[in-house]
Amino acid sequence: MSDSPQLSLDQASSLPEEALDSAAARADPPPEKVLVVDDEQAARESVVDFLRLEGYEVSEASDGETALHMMEGEHYNVVVTDLVMPRMDGLTFMKAARQFERHTEYIVMTGFASWETAVEAMKLGAADYLPKPLNFDLLRIVVARTREKQRLAEWARQAEYYRRLAQTDGLTALYNHRFFQQLLAAEMSRAQRFKRPLSLIMLDVDRFKAYNDAYGHQAGDRALQHLARLLKRSSRNYDLIARYGGEEFVVILPETDKRLAAEVAERIRA
Repeated sequence: MSDSPQLSLDQASSLPEEALDSAAARADPPPEKVLVVDDEQAARESVVDFLRLEGYEVSEASDGETALHMMEGEHYNVVVTDLVMPRMDGLTFMKAARQFERHTEYIVMTGFASWETAVEAMKLGAADYLPKPLNFDLLRIVVARTREKQRLAEWARQAEYYRRLAQTDGLTALYNHRFFQQLLAAEMSRAQRFKRPLSLIMLDVDRFKAYNDAYGHQAGDRALQHLARLLKRSSRNYDLIARYGGEEFVVILPETDKRLAAEVAERIRA
């Protein structure tokens, strides 16, 4: 074939286990921003003033449509909204606000409290429900509790992000070399314990350096990304694929004997 990169398949070898890096700096939490939505000016201003005294950065809107426009250009940690409003009621507003796909918590309030409206609001994702006239001590507790719940969720998302970052190769989105070592050690232990077959395919791209020199590193990166997609398509759901380093890749095949592994390898090379 021409000077396009080609695959070479190598034999498996035993590899030492390395520890996965787990240290990740926790980002500072975002500013405490609250949006209060209520058509009753006196009630709205009393909530706004109270929350500002509590240390929150508070904005206000007199109806759901105005609140939606404000949310287009700003992220709010918490939205405190009335349910009964002209032009757009609170439930309709919450449904429409889903388009922003942000991690915003909603607290609903109304002077026409009923179990039906409370349940409907909770189904739409409201964090809590407050009847009017408001008890400000309860408002303080509910907003603080909602923010604490939100912080825990944010930290969990960050932890998951850094966990994936530590396990994943940045170019190909496959598992990286370090995590491959852990996966292989775990699969070898399981195979030995239960007397089950286990295979490993190692492959690299022939003439990859020459291809890089001729067409540039960006073309080489695209070739590696294409190969990563090919490996995903050619493998089974439970096979474990990793970038071993440079133009080298590995595929761990649990519950797979040598004959079947050879068939998978040839399918990849084809």
